[in-house]
Amino acid sequence: MIDINKKIMEAMKAHDKVASETYKLLKAKILEYKTSKNAKPYDDVAEITLIKKMIDDRQNSIRIYLDNNRADLADAEKAQVEVLEKLLPSLPTEEDVKNYLSEHYPNGVEKKQMGIVIKEIKGNLVGADGKLVSECVKSVLV
Repeated sequence: MIDINKKIMEAMKAHDKVASETYKLLKAKILEYKTSKNAKPYDDVAEITLIKKMIDDRQNSIRIYLDNNRADLADAEKAQVEVLEKLLPSLPTEEDVKNYLSEHYPNGVEKKQMGIVIKEIKGNLVGADGKLVSECVKSVLV
């Protein structure tokens, strides 16, 4: 997991205003997640999900800003997206998912087990894209 306080300090020492602001926003989201009413444990999967959500939010903002001819604001959001993307680990590829399936399910997957298998893969391959996993599992249905 990311030591967000360390990241903030490093960005501040480097006088990287965009990075320090982005890390502070991430820290606020982490605290919000941890203290929410129905808080789930904060682990690597939750962290990756949180960062991906922040990236998606910024990409939506970029589209809106560009539609309204506000390139200056879109550029600021793009800079934050770049900082957040550096925090994401390398995500599992289609080949990784297929290797997992062939190793753990050499005889294929029954249709009624599909949801369970997808959940298992997403739990073991941290950050795996749900759509990619679903397509790979469908390809080995019995």
